[in-house]
Amino acid sequence: MTTYKVLDFENPFYTVVFTYKEKEHVITAVAVVNSDNSLDVEMSKASISNEIFKKKAEIDSVAPIGNEQLVGGTFTANEELVEIPSNVEAAEEL
Repeated sequence: MTTYKVLDFENPFYTVVFTYKEKEHVITAVAVVNSDNSLDVEMSKASISNEIFKKKAEIDSVAPIGNEQLVGGTFTANEELVEIPSNVEAAEEL
């Protein structure tokens, strides 16, 4: 079970903080509003829980092999936009 704290509400989003793997993470989640403009509390809590679930899955996803190769390095940015291939095979050909 994950507990969270709602930090703020800026229509129509909640800002929420929760702790996972010993780090605090901040997310936003949409509020669920009824047709009479009242807040649906249970569905809004479900919306927050869904965003926490997505964030945890993102955190738990496997990092690509060699991801540490750029950490700590100093690089020069390109002067022009570079097209990034959308599929793995094309990226490997580069």
